[in-house]
Amino acid sequence: MYLQFILADINCCMLNGRNNSHNDYTYVSTRGLSVVDYCIVPYEMLKSFDMFEVRRVSALIEDVDIIGIVDPTRCMPDHSLLSWSMHLSFPVGQNNVPKANAASLKTKYDLGKIPDDWLRNESFTSEIDRMLCIIEESEANQCDIDKTNESFVNSIKSEMSEKIPNVPVISIADTRNLGGVQN
Repeated sequence: MYLQFILADINCCMLNGRNNSHNDYTYVSTRGLSVVDYCIVPYEMLKSFDMFEVRRVSALIEDVDIIGIVDPTRCMPDHSLLSWSMHLSFPVGQNNVPKANAASLKTKYDLGKIPDDWLRNESFTSEIDRMLCIIEESEANQCDIDKTNESFVNSIKSEMSEKIPNVPVISIADTRNLGGVQN
């Protein structure tokens, strides 16, 4: 019952696959039937979900015709499979599409040669202490946390560049055969 109030407060709802055409239970065992598996969805995205369905594992075994391979009396899960379709659209502009063979410069560090004093010098530890104080004294809003995290990452990178042997490496990402997706 409390979950319903929490979901209402954050403008979400629970989907469980039970509807007029596919009115099945998500938990089926020798102890009984119940609906215990859900998908939590924001109300504003509710229209993006359809074809929500509860499928018992026994029906899946029959559908893919593996009854001789799987012994339903020995290894039948209690929970059903929930499935649905989501229809999402994302604007894709010209600037979002990665260019084929785009090169980037990265730094490769020789991690076998980390000195014993790495991250232990006075200036670095005082910088970390300063960042921790900022976090403790801030209002803990996301902007302050993001700025402090960025400072922390920059401090680590700076310390790595100063103390650990490194070489610049040019990385070429070939996206021609990946459908525009970069690794």
